Formats: sequence, structure tokens, C-alpha cells
Amino acid sequence: DSTDRQWQKPNNTTIAHIVPEFANARIVDWDKLAGQHHDWLYGDDLHLKPNGAASYAALIASTYRSYVAGR
Repeated sequence: DSTDRQWQKPNNTTIAHIVPEFANARIVDWDKLAGQHHDWLYGDDLHLKPNGAASYAALIASTYRSYVAGR
């Protein structure tokens, strides 16, 4: 379960701090989206089922398209 992932919050804080330094980097809020769709994850709440993998790929593609359109 997520209590075993003590590294997660400090890593996310570091990423949120560093990413704005790079004009071509974006953060996608996968945690929020996956939290709304527990059926996308296996019972460990970490590994993606096929429908979760497709949704994750779609989120990345959408974020990329938004970035390219805004250039």
C-alpha cells in the first residue's frame, strides 16, 4: 500500500520544484487521475492494468499536444 512509499512525497516535491526551471518540461497529475480510477491499477495501487496504461499514455499525449499547440 501507499504507506510503504515514503519516498513518494519528497520526490514529488523535488520534481515540482525543478520542473519549472525547464521550459519544455511538464508535470502531469497522474496521481490525481489514477486516484479517481482505481480500476486502472492492480491491487498494489502502483502497477498499471492495460486500461490504466492506455489512460496514462493518453494523458501524456494530451499534455504533449497542448505543449506543441502553445508554442
